[in-house]
Amino acid sequence: MDFIFIFFIIFGYKINVFDFSVIVPFLLLLVASIKNNDLLISKDILIIECLFLFLFVIGSVSYVYNVTDFEFEYLLKPIRLILLSVIIYFYFFKKNIQLIDVIKYITIASLVNSLVIYSQYILDFLDVTKNFLIHPVIGTYTPYRKPGLCTGFPTSGLVSVIGSLLSVFLMFLYRSKYWFIVFCIITSTVLLSARSAMYIYILIVPVYLMYISIYYKNYIYLKLYFIIIICIILLIYYNIGPLLQGTIDKMFANIINYYDTGDFNDYSTKHLLSSDHYSLPIQFDNLIIGTSLGKSSGFQPSDVSFIRIIWSNGLLSLFIYLTAFFSFLFLSYQKVKFFNHKPLSVLLFCLYLSVFILMFKGPYLFSRIIGDSLLLFSLAIIINSNKGKSL
Repeated sequence: MDFIFIFFIIFGYKINVFDFSVIVPFLLLLVASIKNNDLLISKDILIIECLFLFLFVIGSVSYVYNVTDFEFEYLLKPIRLILLSVIIYFYFFKKNIQLIDVIKYITIASLVNSLVIYSQYILDFLDVTKNFLIHPVIGTYTPYRKPGLCTGFPTSGLVSVIGSLLSVFLMFLYRSKYWFIVFCIITSTVLLSARSAMYIYILIVPVYLMYISIYYKNYIYLKLYFIIIICIILLIYYNIGPLLQGTIDKMFANIINYYDTGDFNDYSTKHLLSSDHYSLPIQFDNLIIGTSLGKSSGFQPSDVSFIRIIWSNGLLSLFIYLTAFFSFLFLSYQKVKFFNHKPLSVLLFCLYLSVFILMFKGPYLFSRIIGDSLLLFSLAIIINSNKGKSL
């Protein structure tokens, strides 16, 4: 039941008004509450909850001010964050779930997503089906990369990055070949999802793998990793099919473009760096509380989370969102010291850094799936340390 709880938190779909990432965990919380009615919550978490509540107040003001063009997403997101964080907190508190179990369950959820990606890729290649478990909100189709259970390619890619980091931690903690196999399965799907996530992977995962190898003075997994990477490169170079060629061309477009023209940018990166994504509201009131415009009004929001929030709910909301984000990071980092395990502290930093970098590519600040994964991980650290439980 605990894995189902975490899986639905991460991959629970929203269908019309029914948000299954909230509904199913809430029902499981009710089941867990039958034997225990204690409702104690950390003061630190209450402060962050108040920040989310303040975001709702700003959204309400923006709604009144921009009622003709209002997008309800900006009003409802803080409410979802309040409900979800309370549900997670009380469920973990009542069930006495250990931090290591949460890490395992998030990793397995990432593994499930990776297996779905492989299935989508293979079934498309075999011309069996092109939409196996693909979320209906995805409007574009490509045979060269797949979204898994996610609603976008960067999201799915970062799920694989998170799963890779967690599985690296587990395989060294348990000295287990099983978790190394899980790592290999998850890590390969970064190449089948999104370039932005792939670059984050290249920047962070091998560095963490080298760090933890040095920490444990165990280099066997590091050696196997680089041997596998070399074998994959040689296999692709000497025996590549049209589908795989298309995938390589798509994922390494920047590198191929730099080799051919001397310019690292392609259309996607040029557009991301253009002024289209960094313009700000001109009027002072819109800059402070936002315009709350949505796609229904013809407005195309920036891909950059920070700019997107300013347009939706203003600079004040951006400040509060970032305050809540870094409060979770700071609080988690303070609590993680209790476990006296340096690789866990570095893992926490790597996860937050990965999400922060991807915020420049999409609305991933406290987002579904990605933000929910961080929420699960941080709350597990906070609760277990407060209870004095071991890793």
